[in-house]
Formats: sequence, structure tokens, C-alpha cells
Amino acid sequence: MRGRKNVYQAGFTLIETPIALVCLGLVITAVAVPLIGFNKVNITSQQTLSVTTAAQRQLEAVRTLVTADYDYNPPLTAAQLGDVTCINLNVLDVPMSPAGCDQLANPPMRRLSITRSMPGVSSPMTLTLDLRP
Repeated sequence: MRGRKNVYQAGFTLIETPIALVCLGLVITAVAVPLIGFNKVNITSQQTLSVTTAAQRQLEAVRTLVTADYDYNPPLTAAQLGDVTCINLNVLDVPMSPAGCDQLANPPMRRLSITRSMPGVSSPMTLTLDLRP
């Protein structure tokens, strides 16, 4: 009988089973919590990318209108600018009067800016593009 196991000794006892379940629960919790956090970060990143892409598309559309004819006449309308603000700058990047991109032919530089808010974020995002002739 030396090499034979007793039939009644096979398997877990009533004490070992709950302890094994608790250990398994701790391991699953330790793995699941970071995965949930990564999912939230991923959703926020996708929202930021979506808002940034839309703002960049609009900024590039206005840039195309401005650079197509830098000395444009007549000036861009509010419908063409949309949410984009346009400021004439001097060579030192200081705003010049008038504040809009109209009534001033061939300024040294123009600054286009667009501000967008993102869902769930308190501070808005601003994209700025400086154009030289």
C-alpha cells in the first residue's frame, strides 16, 4: 500500500475551496480595474481626436481661402470664416489694427485661430495657425 493514494484524499476540502475563490477574485479584480481605466482613457482620446480633426479641417479650409489670394478683395465674409478668428500681425507677431482680416492689404502675417470645447472637459481647445505671404 505504499504507492497507492487513499480515495478520500483527492480534491479540495471545504476550507480550501472558498480560499481559492477569494484568491481568484483578487486576481480578476487586479486585472479588471486597469482595463476599465484604459477604456476611459481611450474614449477621451477618441473624443479629443474627433474635435481636433474637425477644428483642423475648418482651419485648413479658411487657410486655403486666405492663401489662395493673400491680398484678397473683397475680404472674407463671416460665413467663410465660420468659427475661425483672423488677426493681422506685424513682423514681431503683435496684432495690428484693424483686428479682422479685412481692410488691410498684405500684412506681414495673419493668425487664424479656432476654439472648440470638448464634451466632459472644462477648458476649451484652441488651434492657431500663422500665415505668411
